[in-house]
Amino acid sequence: MTVTLYLMDTAGFHAMDERINQEETIDAGDAGVVNRVISLLEATAWPADLQAQADELKDALSQYAEALANDDVAAAKPLATQAHDLQHGLSHAAGAWLSGESGAPSTAQKGNIAIVTSTVPNTEARFTRCS
Repeated sequence: MTVTLYLMDTAGFHAMDERINQEETIDAGDAGVVNRVISLLEATAWPADLQAQADELKDALSQYAEALANDDVAAAKPLATQAHDLQHGLSHAAGAWLSGESGAPSTAQKGNIAIVTSTVPNTEARFTRCS
């Protein structure tokens, strides 16, 4: 789940939302990015507490990917914002879930960057946003 969160957080939903809504531009690779995140969501074993949010994001992303593939800016604009918001919501909820588990990694959010630290002594993984 942590790897999915990292990849989802670095997929560029914020930048896509801004570009599509402000510049009204869909890039050729946008649908592929969204489809890869859908695959990650489907392949991840979500805790019961997070499954509904993951499913909601997956459903929104499916509509978003279709609008992007069809180069339909009008349809993509609200879906870009919805996907961005739902992605943040799932990421924050998953971070809270992880930090509430005994012995599980803890997650802190700094903007759009997730920092995950392990509870195993002398180990730490830091994830930074890829641009």
